[in-house]
Amino acid sequence: ADQFCSATGVWQQCGPPASFSNIQTAINKDQPANPREVNAQLFAALIAWTAKDTDVLIDSLPSEESAAALQAAISLFLKINNECIKKKKTAGEMA
Repeated sequence: ADQFCSATGVWQQCGPPASFSNIQTAINKDQPANPREVNAQLFAALIAWTAKDTDVLIDSLPSEESAAALQAAISLFLKINNECIKKKKTAGEMA
């Protein structure tokens, strides 16, 4: 698979542009004359989009400070919940 992808990249880099007669001219009316420039702009846009997604993902992660506070709150909740269960269990045994 790696060699196949490498070969495809070499074809894209070294291959001459193909002519599709009328179809090619109809498609290229609104496009710049240099397709490499278009590809470079598209690649730059994709990199920026990926970087933005990565930033959003990183920002959604909890910080170390809030993680410690959250762990303490959950630990306290579980401790209180465990004590309530023990009281109900002992109350049930006495009845």
